[in-house]
Amino acid sequence: MSIPSQDIFSIPGCLLATSELEAAPSGRKIILVRHGEIQDAHLIRCIGRLDVPLSKKGHSEAHQAGKWLKKQDFSFSLWSSPLTRCQQTAKAIQEETGYGPIHTEDDLMEMAAGAWEGMTFTEIQEKHPKEYEERGKNLIHYQTPDGESFFDAGARFLRGIKKILTLEESHTDPLVIVAHSGVIRSALCHLGAWSFDYMLCIPQPNAGVTILQAKKEANPTDSNKPWKIIPTEQIGMPTAD
Repeated sequence: MSIPSQDIFSIPGCLLATSELEAAPSGRKIILVRHGEIQDAHLIRCIGRLDVPLSKKGHSEAHQAGKWLKKQDFSFSLWSSPLTRCQQTAKAIQEETGYGPIHTEDDLMEMAAGAWEGMTFTEIQEKHPKEYEERGKNLIHYQTPDGESFFDAGARFLRGIKKILTLEESHTDPLVIVAHSGVIRSALCHLGAWSFDYMLCIPQPNAGVTILQAKKEANPTDSNKPWKIIPTEQIGMPTAD
């Protein structure tokens, strides 16, 4: 089992310096795993909070991620978005590694697409041309009707991670979080690793892995931000040897 690692400095919009990675906090490792492929993925729908299951291929991808985690030979705490595609991915990881239970946190959910949920982007463009145009002009901050923006969703996702870190403050073993591409990409930009202008260039393949390091600040200047988190590695989807 091998997973190709990508040189993060080669990804467009990367703002990290080699010195920052070398000085990354030696605290708790966080492993973000995107869910596997969903059913009817070829339709290219807007599925933020739409609760869709994994496809057969997606289940296989999830099990591959679990096999890779098993080969890392460490115990871990397992958390997931409550949406079915993530719960099924987390279940596959649990089955392959034997670690659990699966804990759920609502703040790990994908960006809420509101009134656009379940629509193809062609349908959105046809039925909501003005709003679609506005979104194109301000992709990061545009909030869909009854939904949320990429910016706000990423901030909420990070709050969820920090909530888990605080809850498990005494833990030293890695933290595995199964989540979604939209909130992961936005969170990485919030962390200063990438420019928001290049957010969609950050690779997030099905069952892909992103590794962070988190350490609690001894004397944080902001009591609401006690955790220092920095991305350290971008890894592709598990592939068989």
